[in-house]
Amino acid sequence: MTATLTKEQKKQFFKLSWPLFIEVFLGLLTGYITTFMFSRYSQSAAGIVNVSNQMITMFYLVFQVISTGTGILMAQSVGAKSAGIKEKIAAVSIFYAAIIGFIGTIIIVFFGQGILTSLNLDPAMIQWGTSFSIIIGSFFVLQSVSFVVAQIVYSYGHTKVGMIGTFVANIATLLINWALIFGVPALGIPSLGIVGAAIGSVIGRIIYFAFIFIFLRKKIKLSVSAKALKPFPNEVASKLFKVGVPATLENISYALSQLVIIGFIVALGTDTLSSKAYFETIAVATWAVSSAVGGSTAILVGQRMGARDKEGTHKIVQYSLKIALLSTIVPSLILVFTAGPLGLLFTHNADIIGMMEAVAIIDIFLQLGRGVNMVIGRALKTSGDAKYPLMLALVVNWLVMIPVGYFLCFTLGWGIVGIWIATASDEFIRGIFVLFRWKSRKWETKTLVKAEVASETNSLSQ
Repeated sequence: MTATLTKEQKKQFFKLSWPLFIEVFLGLLTGYITTFMFSRYSQSAAGIVNVSNQMITMFYLVFQVISTGTGILMAQSVGAKSAGIKEKIAAVSIFYAAIIGFIGTIIIVFFGQGILTSLNLDPAMIQWGTSFSIIIGSFFVLQSVSFVVAQIVYSYGHTKVGMIGTFVANIATLLINWALIFGVPALGIPSLGIVGAAIGSVIGRIIYFAFIFIFLRKKIKLSVSAKALKPFPNEVASKLFKVGVPATLENISYALSQLVIIGFIVALGTDTLSSKAYFETIAVATWAVSSAVGGSTAILVGQRMGARDKEGTHKIVQYSLKIALLSTIVPSLILVFTAGPLGLLFTHNADIIGMMEAVAIIDIFLQLGRGVNMVIGRALKTSGDAKYPLMLALVVNWLVMIPVGYFLCFTLGWGIVGIWIATASDEFIRGIFVLFRWKSRKWETKTLVKAEVASETNSLSQ
């Protein structure tokens, strides 16, 4: 079968994709401007925030055990037109998300400083990072539940809502960041530096959550009530974790391996750490479209798997992959020639600029592999075939990327270039394997929700 979609299917695909792209782009722009602010406040500030965000991302990935499972089950339920089950999925998801978010807050408040200390950072950087992490971590419950609510809204195809919410929240975040990082003496606002940026981020997330939750209640009219937990829907919870745990453990494996990689980079010095932070800020443009395409593909795969349209699912993924790879290679090639000039927006340190230019060519291969993983990897997970990407990640992250990174970085002395080669190898190898997995069509047997059922007791398949 060809990957040709009808005009109406393509229209639906782009209707879902473009808001996701704008949302990713807004995140890129916000991160870019915030990093620029930090570079003007302190070179070290940009580096420690990058490290702290890596740690915070670890917690977010744990929270996504619930939201990932929610997105998969809800999308399949929407496609299957299952009656009654959606309310239970929403209630169970929010219940577990709140619990996990609270546990995350406890951990980061009491152990966050110890984690940063283990990375052998300067004492001043540890103090900054600890303050930043505790402020963000104090609102983990809100963030965890927000992930779930966003997935529910997206599962219905309302990606534009997330885009609008992100726009409003990011504008507020940037304005508050600017005021609190540097201070506004005329208004009696002191300069709070990294602490100010943390406060701005929290306020932005509160705004985003309020926006999408109101939409869920008022427009989708999905009832979210504790009554749906009585009696407790164990079957829904079981399916939630069945797909959510392996799908998220894959991301956790990658994030943990990246913490090890950051440990390597920290050992190379502050300039190397800053070059990583600056390059990754501008490199988001190379995978922004792939991320949006992967997100819309996941929604459509879930809906079509729920409706048992397996051939339609296959066509969508083939089409999406072509779009993702084309949209990755062009900005990656452009970045090869612009990494240096763009780096000058953050710093005039020649060593940092040189490192950014050195990794730009290698980053082409990294982003191509990432594009495949974003589309095919997410499609596999949304179809219900979540264990395969997990096992693949455990093997490649830890038996390829880490040892190869150490060997190239320290044994051969290639520094950050060696790190980038190892990371590109990881993405590329996993991309090849998930592509073959998709072509095997084994995902066709993994549907979690039965199509066209009327009762909530039999809507989840075994």
